[in-house]
Amino acid sequence: MTKNVIVIDERGNEYEATYPKRAKGLVKNGRARFVDENTICLACPPDIGLENRKMSDNTSRYTVDSILESVGLIASNTEYIREALKKLVEIEDSEPLGPCVTIGSAAAKAQAIEDIIVEREETNRQLLAFYSKVYDDLREAGN
Repeated sequence: MTKNVIVIDERGNEYEATYPKRAKGLVKNGRARFVDENTICLACPPDIGLENRKMSDNTSRYTVDSILESVGLIASNTEYIREALKKLVEIEDSEPLGPCVTIGSAAAKAQAIEDIIVEREETNRQLLAFYSKVYDDLREAGN
């Protein structure tokens, strides 16, 4: 299968051709319209400047100070723990948590708190890995 559907925008700018199935999907979702059998017109053209940038160009908005500040915010944010505890205190012992789960014991409440905290800590680990990568990229670029 070849990319044989021409893609244009309202101003007549031509973009890379696309596959017929992709073109039909864009039209179906309201993101384009057919101009003729082999041409679609985008409802909202892409920002070419952003598409042509490399990842290293996008790190320019980050500085070592901004990364350290973000890491500090992650480390100091414990609001999610307080919120989890507050919500669990409000739950009545017989109130269902889901279609088949009810909280009827301290152990169940403790498990619910643990699940919330584990998920949030995983999010924090992923954020820290991202900031670590950006920091390494900044060091390599000499910023």
